[in-house]
Amino acid sequence: MADSDTTNTTSSIVMHPIASGSLTKQPGIQIKTLVWDGPYETLEKLVESCIVGRKVPTLTGSAPEEWPSAGIVSAAEVVRLKGLRGRMSLTYTTLETCEVWGLEMMEIQKPIKTWMAGAEKKEDRPDLQLLANWEAQASNPSLQAEYNAYKYNGTALTGNTLELAMMIREEGIEHYVVYTPVITCTTRLNEIPSDIGADNGKITTPTSSDANITGLTGTATAWLKTGDRLTGAIDGTYTRVQQWTGADKWNTNLYETKAPTQS
Repeated sequence: MADSDTTNTTSSIVMHPIASGSLTKQPGIQIKTLVWDGPYETLEKLVESCIVGRKVPTLTGSAPEEWPSAGIVSAAEVVRLKGLRGRMSLTYTTLETCEVWGLEMMEIQKPIKTWMAGAEKKEDRPDLQLLANWEAQASNPSLQAEYNAYKYNGTALTGNTLELAMMIREEGIEHYVVYTPVITCTTRLNEIPSDIGADNGKITTPTSSDANITGLTGTATAWLKTGDRLTGAIDGTYTRVQQWTGADKWNTNLYETKAPTQS
């Protein structure tokens, strides 16, 4: 939704707000309704100058008292009263900083042969080549004894290589489940943000100017921006949902690291 600045010239007749209206707070926005009495034709022109989902028009000449200088039009209405008079109501929204954060654990299935592959000590990592050689013996009747004894060419499998072989042969495990944290941030906006989608697919830790989220970011050691969705509404507001997926680490050969923000 593109913004448009509308300029409207009002008559010199002053219109006064009446003792009614409303103010509503929702996450990220403030919704306010103002009401005026005045000449019907003048109020009708004001309503016609308002476009729902666009900025409140800027007025020249004698503007109604309390006419807002900023905001997005959500609704505008005028009704005719007796004696060529009218009553106009204007509902508009203004932006407030409000971030709604969430956390869920995403289930990921990994091939069993990735088990302990990222162990810090090399000796704790299963020897996948030795494991493959051992597995190849299963279809050879003359090597069944070696296969059953968890040996290859007279050498016994040991440590985590043996543990992995036993999980595959005796328990039939092909995959295992791990859980990784996913952080989301939902915000309400009055315009399209300039940075939408800029960090998608990059290694970057979420930050907040509105809340303390260290408890969320502490659930993983590395974060990848995996979502940035924007949905517009006819009232001129937008809902943005950003998502980050956590892991022990992300491969910097595959994913770019976001450069630090310059202050």
